[in-house]
Amino acid sequence: MLPLLLACAFACVSFACTASTTDPFIEAGEDLLETFDPDSDPEGGFASLNRFAAERPTLAADTARGLVEAEEDNTRYAAVYVLGLTADADDERQALRGALDDRLSYLRAIAAGSLIGLGEAGAIPVLIDLLAITDEIPGSLPSTFVDRFASDTLTAYTGEDFGVMEARGSKARAQAQARWREWFDSVRGSIRWDPATARYET
Repeated sequence: MLPLLLACAFACVSFACTASTTDPFIEAGEDLLETFDPDSDPEGGFASLNRFAAERPTLAADTARGLVEAEEDNTRYAAVYVLGLTADADDERQALRGALDDRLSYLRAIAAGSLIGLGEAGAIPVLIDLLAITDEIPGSLPSTFVDRFASDTLTAYTGEDFGVMEARGSKARAQAQARWREWFDSVRGSIRWDPATARYET
């Protein structure tokens, strides 16, 4: 299974990525990312990405950084996922920041989920916006949706919960989302990352 926190980011989503003892490690990292398909082989695909990130973290980060703006959706997915596992240097974080504008909501979610866990509070409003999106995250087991991912990630790192997922009806949900926005506006100038607790303090 994917580690519980992807680079201190994925709060409650796990992916089908059971480690394989039969597949050789693929040193051609670019090919690995470019052939990634979460629908046809989620177990093998995520397992290979995990091994690449764990065994060759520098190469994995460099490869992913160069593909985060690829035309193919699955290639960008693999790149953002790997960066979430490996991002450390600022140029890697910058690549994740670029993914915050991706047209696919789940890639914005994964990028924001990674950055919020790296102490970047600028990811918080992105996750708040994603509370209104119900797209499924490909390859997630059990199936997880962008709004749930965003809600759980926000709560995990801020300790706040304004009831978005419990809200019934579009009006109630919009009101709960608005409370998140009001909260962030009120703490924007004082919120800080505490690396000791891996949480945000206000």
